[in-house]
Amino acid sequence: MPFFVVFLISLPFFFLTTGQNFGRLWKGGLIGVGIMIIADTIGHLMNLYHYKSPIMLGGYLPILHFVNIFLLSMIYLNWLPPLWPKRILYTVYLSVLAIAIEGLMLQAGAVTYTNWQLSSSYILDMVGLLLLAHFNDFVNKVKTV
Repeated sequence: MPFFVVFLISLPFFFLTTGQNFGRLWKGGLIGVGIMIIADTIGHLMNLYHYKSPIMLGGYLPILHFVNIFLLSMIYLNWLPPLWPKRILYTVYLSVLAIAIEGLMLQAGAVTYTNWQLSSSYILDMVGLLLLAHFNDFVNKVKTV
C-alpha cells in the first residue's frame, strides 16, 4: 500500500509540473529505472534491505517502485540546473527529500533493513541521481550529434 500512496502523490504532481516535457524526459526516466534495478538487485543479493509489496517483480522489486522511480526521475531531470556545481547542490537537497520518503516507507513497513542504514541510502541516492544526470546528458548529446 505505501508504494501505491507514493504513486498517487507522484502521478498528479508529475502531470501538473512536468508532464508537458514527457517527450524530452522519458529516456531519463528509463535511465533512472535502470540505475534503481542495478542498485536494488545488488542490495537484494547482499541482503542489505528488502521490499514488501503484494505485487513483486522477480520476487524482490515492487512493480509500483518501477513506476514511481520512472516518474520521480523525470521530475528530478525537469528542473536539473545546467551547471554541475548547481546540480550537485540541487541533488544534495533532493536527496534529503528522497530520504524523508524512504523514512516514511520504512515506518510503513514497505522496506526493512537487514544490514543497511538510512544514512547509507542518502549517499546511494546522491550517487544514483548524479549518475542519472550524467547518463541523461550523454543520451541527449548523442541524440543531437
